Amino acid sequence: MPENISYSKKTGSIGEDAVCDLLISRGIEILSRNYQAEGGEIDIIGTDGEVLIICEVKTVSEKSNRNMLDYIDRKQWERIIKTAELYMAENFEEERPIRYDLALVKIKEQTDYEIEYLQSFFTTDYL
Repeated sequence: MPENISYSKKTGSIGEDAVCDLLISRGIEILSRNYQAEGGEIDIIGTDGEVLIICEVKTVSEKSNRNMLDYIDRKQWERIIKTAELYMAENFEEERPIRYDLALVKIKEQTDYEIEYLQSFFTTDYL
């Protein structure tokens, strides 16, 4: 990675790479990373059969003792939902079911990390 990229971008990229590897190992096809539209961004978009997987990744130091759920708030999820709907409209002719996942990557070293993964973290009915 170029030296001028910030530490947080480097660690974020390491976390997203790790989560992509995890999803691929589970049979998820990765369609897009860091998709941006109208002020929103989705870290990882994948598909599991007909289900569209929307995954938000938070990467933190192993020293962090915050609860996984403290890293994202309702406004962030609302932006993610809107962005997911835009992605679906741009890329699919028919609506698909969407699964929203949350991954927390705790980094010890660049190649040493732990992933907490919440599949089906919420549905749009939740918000």
